[in-house]
Amino acid sequence: MSGEYFSHMLDLLISLKNGCISGVRVRVGRLHQLLNSGCMEHVDFATDSDSNYDDFEEFGDTDSQVISRVSIRDIHEDDTQSTERDYNCKPDEELFDLVRKHNIDTLRRVAFAIVVLSQRYGMGCVVDGESLEVRLERVYRQACARRRWWIVRYCAARLRKVTNSLAPGITSMLVRGKQITVGVSGCREMTITAPTTPDEIAEALFDSYPENEPQASVLQQELIIACSDLIAQKPYAFDGVLTIRLAWLSDAMSLMLNYMRNAGNVKKGSVIGMLNMSISSAQASFYAKLGENLSVYDLSPILVKDVVAALLTRKYWHLLTPLQSRRLNGSLNRVPPNFYDNVWKILERTQGGIVIAGQHLPQQPTLSDMTPFELTFSYKIESMMSAIEHPEYRQILVELLCIVAVILERNSELIFSD
Repeated sequence: MSGEYFSHMLDLLISLKNGCISGVRVRVGRLHQLLNSGCMEHVDFATDSDSNYDDFEEFGDTDSQVISRVSIRDIHEDDTQSTERDYNCKPDEELFDLVRKHNIDTLRRVAFAIVVLSQRYGMGCVVDGESLEVRLERVYRQACARRRWWIVRYCAARLRKVTNSLAPGITSMLVRGKQITVGVSGCREMTITAPTTPDEIAEALFDSYPENEPQASVLQQELIIACSDLIAQKPYAFDGVLTIRLAWLSDAMSLMLNYMRNAGNVKKGSVIGMLNMSISSAQASFYAKLGENLSVYDLSPILVKDVVAALLTRKYWHLLTPLQSRRLNGSLNRVPPNFYDNVWKILERTQGGIVIAGQHLPQQPTLSDMTPFELTFSYKIESMMSAIEHPEYRQILVELLCIVAVILERNSELIFSD
């Protein structure tokens, strides 16, 4: 390299190496590390190719359909209580009429009509020159613009949209000794213990959700990204969490929403107060209209990450009631330090083994085949406790085992005989 700019380029390279350019601190590293630790917010299942100029022209067809990308206060979405099941029994004529009219103020109804028709005639069915898939894609984009996140996630699930960053995100958690369980409780769950291909992850997500809740597969994609970003930035947030069970993490978010909804005069320093402060006035107005119908699927992607961070970092948790803390800790699969070592010590003093949720863990050959410090034993205990249906019951069991371990430690003569 030579020329009149050589010295300037050399100064730039030296500044990069020193970590300071014109008084601004810089850090040089690999791009994938920057993306994992520096990305603050994005909708993972919405790519840049999802938008084009034709779509913006379509939004501006009439003055009554002008969409504000800054505020949602003057946007009205009615019939938020209807479900896809309500449209299964409707005749074709009524559904086709909804699809043709495509009322932008009733996107939820239009989406349901398109999906039900696609189940009857396939996504390739053409209505007025456009396939149902193209029309559902349009509903998806319009819902994105209107910040109707329930509809966005519903359409994304029906279109089977998957973000490319799922596999790296899961690998990031696996290398830190965490397991990830995808799927929905009571339907189908799959625990990922090794790096998995994107196709296998997509199959596990879309094949495990219940028919009446497809948006769960999309929310779990967001949770994977949120957890991978958080574990890269704040590894301590996952202390005591061996298995990240996405279905229960979603349940924990629902519990937090209920606490927010039922909290009247909350303290500003509480976790509930902090989350309420993070909601803009426009979002608060929309959520207030939903009232009791508000769910995790209505939250913006930013708020989803905020709730996940608040749950896992446990900031201000001392202001929650014991029952609330137990439910949240149980939903997060969190255990105290040395918990699995304590279970091992209990097993050493229990000749008949331990029974958890109807599953028997014998003393032998467990003690001879495993060691108290290997993850295999921890994973075994975790898999047994995962059969417990209620998170607060799981947490009570964890506390009970810790108490028994303390009793045995202080009374060395005690054993549990047959």
